[in-house]
Amino acid sequence: GSDLDLAMTDTDSVLAKLSDPKKFFENFDCYMDYSNYDEDHPKFDQSNKAKLGFFKDELCGKYVCQEFIGLRSKCYALNLTNEKSNESKEKKVCKGLGKAAIMNRLKFNQYKDCLLKNTTFRHEFHSIRSKNHNIKTVLIRKKALNYADTKRWIFDCGIHSVPYGSYIIEKYGG
Repeated sequence: GSDLDLAMTDTDSVLAKLSDPKKFFENFDCYMDYSNYDEDHPKFDQSNKAKLGFFKDELCGKYVCQEFIGLRSKCYALNLTNEKSNESKEKKVCKGLGKAAIMNRLKFNQYKDCLLKNTTFRHEFHSIRSKNHNIKTVLIRKKALNYADTKRWIFDCGIHSVPYGSYIIEKYGG
């Protein structure tokens, strides 16, 4: 395998599987913003705080990602373990769904089933809306998790993908 398997990137973050973290940080440390680490952490440094072009460790140096499920842009889940206490934690992101619904209703296994079994999960939640200066509470029914990513071409394995228009599609897939 390679030294680095890229799982996802976002505007200011990257998630990758590292075969040799020490080697990676020797080459990549200069691009990191460690300002979100605890002050007693050896890597804590505020010199790159909020500077353009730097990446933050979304796990703040506290957690190790055991499993990652990425369904599409802004819709992913991480199964995490705290390095010190060995406690498990989930980080779930699902754009367009309320924070309470993500925290209380979406489960890591639903993300996993969605990816591996091609299932779709719908969720309902209440929201406050205003129309013509009239405020009311509405019930919203949304497709929360969906296995189909309409912006990427997915390989036969169902895991790896490239953006539509990529030369790789013609070369390897069709």
